Amino acid sequence: MSPSKIGVVQNLCSAVHQTIVPAVTSPALAVASELGSLPNLRNFMQRLRFAKPKVQECDNIKILRQYMNIDLARQILEDNRACILPRDANLPPPNCGMLAIVAYTAGHLDRQIAHMEQVSANGINRPEFRQLASTKALIAGTISRIQKTDVSIVRRNVQFTKETIAGYTPGKTIQFDRLTSVTYHPQQVFTGGNVDFVIHTANGVVSIDPLSHFKSTGLQTNGGEAEGMLDIDSRYSVIAINSGKENGNPSIDENCYPTKTIVLQEIDTSQHGAIFEETAHC
Repeated sequence: MSPSKIGVVQNLCSAVHQTIVPAVTSPALAVASELGSLPNLRNFMQRLRFAKPKVQECDNIKILRQYMNIDLARQILEDNRACILPRDANLPPPNCGMLAIVAYTAGHLDRQIAHMEQVSANGINRPEFRQLASTKALIAGTISRIQKTDVSIVRRNVQFTKETIAGYTPGKTIQFDRLTSVTYHPQQVFTGGNVDFVIHTANGVVSIDPLSHFKSTGLQTNGGEAEGMLDIDSRYSVIAINSGKENGNPSIDENCYPTKTIVLQEIDTSQHGAIFEETAHC
């Protein structure tokens, strides 16, 4: 290495020890990029990558406290951590993301995120939506890192108007752009809505049942929810629209909310990788 480069490295290391990570300026990052082949600078850049999300995760912890007892969430996570396996050993799901999933299943966070998604779709933006959007992204990113459970069919029950149902036609490709929970129980668990989704998976589904406050007692019983989450970037083909629901319960208003069963087939694309690059442990 030339003397000039050695001097640059020494000056950079000295600056790192004397300043906090967020204060590192773009010229310093440019130098680190130029000399990225050096092992010590690689290690430095790796630490730098993981520093910023740690602040974001701590912010998310503050948000999660609004929706459930964070100590209870941590206990649920610790009791069931062994059941949550990573898709990639080099990209484990972050603690904060798993805590967010606990809050999503156990508290009011799911309804708040759903409300944000619905209102935002109408062009309305509110200051609190920024925090909820960050938490949604954290959950989606964490889901993309959890190993899938090998099940071929999952189900979901919703309330749709006839206009919404009309948007589902056989052969059409759809994508859920929202956090979408399902059950891998052999039967529908929730039956209050007028539409049953029966979804044939390509590679299984992410089970969040171990992280649920209302955990399943097993697929053999009718008391368990067996909750799963769809990858937010998955696509599906509409196979069929059948009259009636799986459980046969009529709708309260067949004219406006006709009972239907929508059958979907997941399109097997490339493996869904982690949709956010950087994360840190809480």
